[in-house]
Amino acid sequence: MLSIMGRLLSSGLAAMINSGKRFEQNFRDSFNNSETLVERMNDSSGAWQPVIKCPKCETKVFRTSRFQSKSKPDFFVYYKKRLFILELKSHKGVSIPLNAIKDHQIDYLNSRAKYHGVICGLIVNFSDLEETFFIEISVFNEFIKDYSRKSIPVDYFREAGVLIKFYKKVSNYKYDVYGMMNDVIYRDFL
Repeated sequence: MLSIMGRLLSSGLAAMINSGKRFEQNFRDSFNNSETLVERMNDSSGAWQPVIKCPKCETKVFRTSRFQSKSKPDFFVYYKKRLFILELKSHKGVSIPLNAIKDHQIDYLNSRAKYHGVICGLIVNFSDLEETFFIEISVFNEFIKDYSRKSIPVDYFREAGVLIKFYKKVSNYKYDVYGMMNDVIYRDFL
């Protein structure tokens, strides 16, 4: 059963969808639901339109205001008695700016990473390079502590992260999410 986003992607409307949202949907569609519990958290934002009267002419003026609450990470994935809490980021270029990863997202991942069996991290897609990596939040924290940079270069992900293999379908990608999760789970035993 295809989700609404999946139907939009398959109906040729993919070009109209934000590339980050397309990446998230492709990532979501890479899971086999019979093997894995996958929960995609909704991005929380909204808008309201207060009515304001113009003091000079007494006409009503509608103004749109936006608010955005601090949302939870993008995905919660339960696999092989491990809970993966994942924040997904897609970026063009050879580095990802640190300001693309919000403080409340880092704080949430850090607060959950202390629990046994919970693996928290970032999935970063370098769309121009067609490379996608998983990096644990502890490794991300080490980078922040050790380097005074405003972005994380792809070379750091190549050294410290887990490369997520993929294959390209006609216009979308399918990621080897199980290979990545197995690499993360079993790397401590190698």
